[in-house]
Amino acid sequence: MADKTIRKFVYKVRRKLRRQKVFGALCSSLFAGLLVAAVISGVSLCIPLYYADMIELVSIGISVCVGVICGIYRTPSLQQAALAADALGYQEKISTALYLQGKDDMFSRLQRKDALDAVRQIEIRKAFPLKVSKRKIGSLVLIAVVFAVSCMVDSPVRETAKQQHELRREVKEEIAKVNKVQKKIKDVSSKEAKQLDKQLEQIKEELTKVDSQESLQKTKERSVKKLQQTAQGLKDSTLRNRLQAMTEQAQKEQEEQKRNMAEDAAKAFEQAKDGSKKEKDAAYEKVKKYAQMNGNRNLEKKIQDYKDSGYSDADYVRAGAALDEAMETLLKEYKENHENGTSTFRADEKYRVMFEGIACWPYLRATSKGLKNRGINMVTTIY
Repeated sequence: MADKTIRKFVYKVRRKLRRQKVFGALCSSLFAGLLVAAVISGVSLCIPLYYADMIELVSIGISVCVGVICGIYRTPSLQQAALAADALGYQEKISTALYLQGKDDMFSRLQRKDALDAVRQIEIRKAFPLKVSKRKIGSLVLIAVVFAVSCMVDSPVRETAKQQHELRREVKEEIAKVNKVQKKIKDVSSKEAKQLDKQLEQIKEELTKVDSQESLQKTKERSVKKLQQTAQGLKDSTLRNRLQAMTEQAQKEQEEQKRNMAEDAAKAFEQAKDGSKKEKDAAYEKVKKYAQMNGNRNLEKKIQDYKDSGYSDADYVRAGAALDEAMETLLKEYKENHENGTSTFRADEKYRVMFEGIACWPYLRATSKGLKNRGINMVTTIY
């Protein structure tokens, strides 16, 4: 019974010592993690780093894990815990009794009796309090404040990082589309197919060199026009039909993307008038992307001024005027297409239909070709 009491006491002391070790290691490792995060956050103010936030969170998370693991690893043994209790002025009574546990000679019984008296006198909570280093805590708070302030700084470089990431994502999507075209013509072994494949490789190379939304849009439009011209000159009817169907689809997607972006920008900008900062930020991003895609320098400057001014009412009016002008230009383009009878539908248009429900994906080309041959233009879908 005495051995069990002594051992239980030593376990409690050990838990207190382990808590101290974990706390100390955690403070040190967390300081290192926050320091790394603060440096990355500072660098992201000068150099575009899209994944800066993720790296910062990972560094802090790793530092916490390392601190806890190191603290647990450095947990003292039972004998060391007993010696720590003896260091309170009990002349190795507890550690000796722990060592002699299980023995029943006269010396061991007397030793256990002295150890039990010592155990009853020690209040573990008071004897082993959690010691907090003011220096460590002060350093930790300081680096945490520095990190928090650096995160709250609104830098144009961080906006550039977002734009570059979005641009790279869109470029990958366009290259994937070109790869699909190459796969669809892979089974055609004519000389024209090889030349077309080479042309598609050049388009992919051009896509990898774009450096802005405007250049990406121009590259897409230029590529579609080149492929349309190529399709008209092809002698291989199978290859010509496939390429024409794909270029028509690509042109429709571009027009639809342009229209959707215009609608999203106008709607977001309207909501920003009396909206929250989050809504104003969203309007800024959408309008700026639309301006960059269309090479509208005036609109891009006005929306940037709107943000730089802290979303002032005066700059909202000026940005709104520039956006209205851009919308009028787009509307004028649509009216001209309507009056001239031009559209992305490269056939004699007889009917316009709306497609409802899921498309028959395995026969999408056959469906598109069948509609086209009958002069049917599918202008919208609600799926």
